[in-house]
Amino acid sequence: MVSVLAFVSLGMWLGRGVLFEHYHGTCPKTPNLLTGHVIASNNHGSIVYLNRAEQLRLDALSWATVSLFCIGLILVRFWKLPTRPEWHNYPPEVRERISRGPNINFDKIRATYQHKDSDDA
Repeated sequence: MVSVLAFVSLGMWLGRGVLFEHYHGTCPKTPNLLTGHVIASNNHGSIVYLNRAEQLRLDALSWATVSLFCIGLILVRFWKLPTRPEWHNYPPEVRERISRGPNINFDKIRATYQHKDSDDA
């Protein structure tokens, strides 16, 4: 789930960049009150004028990208899921317990499992 958030966030960030460049290639370079292109957007000294809807799209993509990225960071920090190769090595009861959500005792579960593994050898 966290990797999905990371890829969606990355895609949105790239999409925002593409949209930003598209606007800088197609929007007028002088303000136009009739069409509502009155919001200045600067790209390394090249100024074009956006209308309110275009600016809102850019802002929404920016905030959504940052929000998803932060949610991903929070999940990585507080939801201790094992990596995919480890996941399949755990017994079903441990996988079920971990997949129920945030688990403060993840290290205790891992130590218990590793202890059982060394007894079998």
